[in-house]
Amino acid sequence: MSETHKPISTLVVNYLLGTATPTEITQLEKWASLSAENRNLLHRFNNHRLLRSRLQQLDEIDLQERVNDFHRRLREHKTKTSLATKLWQNKHIAKLWRYKYEAAAAILCLILVAPYLYKLALTRDAAITPSVATTLTKSKKQTVHHPHPETTFVKHHHQPASPRLNKSKSVKKTPLLTNQIKKTTDVQSTGAASRTNPWANDPETQPPTSATKQSQIPMEFAAKNKPMANNIIGPRQAEHLLQNEDKSLLKDHPLPDQSLITLNAASTLKYPNIFKGNKRRIELNGEGYIEAKQADAFPFLVVANTVHIETAGGTFNVRAYEDEAQTQITALTGNNLVVAAGPYQATVQPGQMAVITKGSPIEVYNNIDPNAISAYTRLEFQFNNAELNRAAAEIARWYDVPLDGTAPSHIRISFTGTRGLHLEDLKNLINNLTTSDNKPHLKLADGRLVIE
Repeated sequence: MSETHKPISTLVVNYLLGTATPTEITQLEKWASLSAENRNLLHRFNNHRLLRSRLQQLDEIDLQERVNDFHRRLREHKTKTSLATKLWQNKHIAKLWRYKYEAAAAILCLILVAPYLYKLALTRDAAITPSVATTLTKSKKQTVHHPHPETTFVKHHHQPASPRLNKSKSVKKTPLLTNQIKKTTDVQSTGAASRTNPWANDPETQPPTSATKQSQIPMEFAAKNKPMANNIIGPRQAEHLLQNEDKSLLKDHPLPDQSLITLNAASTLKYPNIFKGNKRRIELNGEGYIEAKQADAFPFLVVANTVHIETAGGTFNVRAYEDEAQTQITALTGNNLVVAAGPYQATVQPGQMAVITKGSPIEVYNNIDPNAISAYTRLEFQFNNAELNRAAAEIARWYDVPLDGTAPSHIRISFTGTRGLHLEDLKNLINNLTTSDNKPHLKLADGRLVIE
């Protein structure tokens, strides 16, 4: 049966006032036994000298003086903020006026230079136009037939009218053979031809280009691409994702570095095809028993529920289910583990367990039973004075049944047995459980595991 608990603050106040009942004292002692932090807090409450010193400090505080000091600081902050805002506005306005002056100066320069540029353009066109007319009257078109029918060139008897067109002089005196035409020559002579060559735009006198040749050749079907019958390269998978089902155990799965991992039920493993970089990184959600190969220069890194576990090698167990409030990392053999969770970090030696609760410091415990930790790798349940809620969650996860209800944290159970595959096995397990208060707290109802 469930018990009614008062808030810890109420229990502590009653305890300090001497009005706590024996039941409340028992509940407070159980709360203190949960962790070292709780025990330290209760010890500080019992330190009457510390409490008296804190009360004396409170009595010495002048409330009115603190209120006045707060208002004074608030006025200073507002004054500084208003000054900073005015400075920024003045600076911004000055910058805008500078941009306006620069834009006005640029427009004025353009207005002054525009007439000169326009006059210069008219003068240049007047100098070029007579030379073009002279070219039209004096030039003589001669077409010379080459023995090869594809080669035709045009000869002009005139000199360029402007020194700027001297670059095209060698082009006009040299036969424009089809196999000697280059794209750079065409680009350079385009502007000159429009002024000095009156037949530059006549398609009949133009030598055939590569594009013209291709348009004259009819298309012919060659082949159609087909999928390769035998892919000599083969597919390469960048990373692997393993999802272990309920009531199953993935035993000794090899990793790219020949390390081994055993996955418990309802666990997920993600790792690359080849370890790259300076670390062997894998991602785990659930529970895994890892045997990492020794490599001092190539650390093994496990990321589980934002917790990072790093080691040079050894055997350790990681329990990190998303539906559980705590993450447990147990070092069994080999090197130490470096565990990091948020701003906290701890070193875990073989035989120790690190317990991580989100938002709290990492707690490290000694005298861990390695057989109980690795019991699932042998398809066993082994609960030695374990918390009822965590044990019930593991049982429900293995048998894939919903879990309802919670029990007080001080209730413990003990049981050692085989992990079965049927509901009959679950019923036998429930009947053989031993609880710390000798009461039946688990039952199977409508396919659901219920905590009473």
